[in-house]
Amino acid sequence: MRSQGHLDTVLNRLADYTERRQQTRSQIIQAMVYPSLMLFFAFGIVLLLLTVVVPKIVGQFDHMGQDLPGITQFLIAISTWLQNYGLFMLMVIAVLVVIAQRILQQKHMKLKFHQLILKLPLIGKVSRGMNTARFARTLSILSASAVPLLEAMRISGDVLENQHIKNQVADAAVNVKEGSSLRAALENTKIFPPMMMHMIASGEKSGELQQMLARAADNQDREFEALIGISLKVFEPLLIVSMAGIVLFIVMAILQPILAFEQHGEYLMRTLKRNSGFSLIEVMVVLLIIGIMASMVAPQILGNQEEAQLKKAAVDIQQLESALEMYKLRNNRFPTTEQGLDALVNAPTIDPIPRNYPDGGFIKRLPEDPWGNPYALISPGELGAVDLFSNGPDGEPGTDDDIGNWNINDYLN
Repeated sequence: MRSQGHLDTVLNRLADYTERRQQTRSQIIQAMVYPSLMLFFAFGIVLLLLTVVVPKIVGQFDHMGQDLPGITQFLIAISTWLQNYGLFMLMVIAVLVVIAQRILQQKHMKLKFHQLILKLPLIGKVSRGMNTARFARTLSILSASAVPLLEAMRISGDVLENQHIKNQVADAAVNVKEGSSLRAALENTKIFPPMMMHMIASGEKSGELQQMLARAADNQDREFEALIGISLKVFEPLLIVSMAGIVLFIVMAILQPILAFEQHGEYLMRTLKRNSGFSLIEVMVVLLIIGIMASMVAPQILGNQEEAQLKKAAVDIQQLESALEMYKLRNNRFPTTEQGLDALVNAPTIDPIPRNYPDGGFIKRLPEDPWGNPYALISPGELGAVDLFSNGPDGEPGTDDDIGNWNINDYLN
């Protein structure tokens, strides 16, 4: 590369790439601080309740001579088990972690583990997005720096973290060496998204593979960043709800026998106060804490849900816009307003008829916005070459709630 005069270009691109990766990493770490602290304190509070508070309270129910509700018996069983075997369980978990690390050092076990990761509902999608974005960006940089395609594919595969994806990329490189196109080779891996395949195919046909790889890399980076942002926004309210549910279960398990044995209530309260130091007022304080937690949960859920919906709409518009760009590359024009976004899925039957329409269209199906409405297209647009938008939460066009390709950056940052 140095002899060909590409060193300065390569270094600049690598610097931009490294800076973007570091920025994404910092954003993820900052976003994980709050959920991690919540998880730590939630685990500590629940452990304290089960090993210290619960035994002192529910142990007094034995004096009542009555059968306890099933939920209370279950809570007592958990509390007893943690007191007797909790420390031993922590030691077993630590040993299992060490054994798992040793096992994963074996190549075939590491491969099976990485294959399993890709099948998990949310974690698999994040892992796939991270690896495909990294591959696309690295391949783009190397291709634009005059590195031969086979060598660029080998290097791009080496920087991936998932062993299964790395092996699939290596197989794709072999297929390219045997005469297959880059699009066909990568498509056979069933790893990379259709939009990236369309961009690469268009780049190969038009002779602009370097430019299309760069656009595919930009698109993958945006999708991955949006996926991380949405995942973290969903995780926070789920954690709060889970923590509140566990504490609510403990409180209900304590209060249910009190409510069921109302005739023994006075005796129970005296016993609790004498033997454990807990009074009815103190039990009610726990209920007050539950109420405060519930008041915190509702705004968190609603606020994060709304933000996640807006971000999803912005990501959908971004992907549709990329598909429209692919349509234009093949046909030298965008679909008209009358043809609509359906032209991305099915070949238009009204003029102007596209002269170069791929089998299967440009996307598999048209998404709906998070509020159940279709996205709209105005072509030519009033604010740009095309206006691509959702009417937003209110479903009314022409309001401040509209989300379009002219303002999606406000929701992606």
